[in-house]
Amino acid sequence: MGLFERLLSVWVGLGIFAGVGLGLWVPGLFQSVASLEFAHVNLVVAAFIW
Repeated sequence: MGLFERLLSVWVGLGIFAGVGLGLWVPGLFQSVASLEFAHVNLVVAAFIW
């Protein structure tokens, strides 16, 4: 197993921490991204799922 796989839980934790921190630091950016909807579907989430 490579380094990335062995430390996957650390990367996930850092990603969560960064997301919460950025949400607290620049909430307007995240509110504007959250408002990008079409037919009650968030366009950013739809793009990542697609």
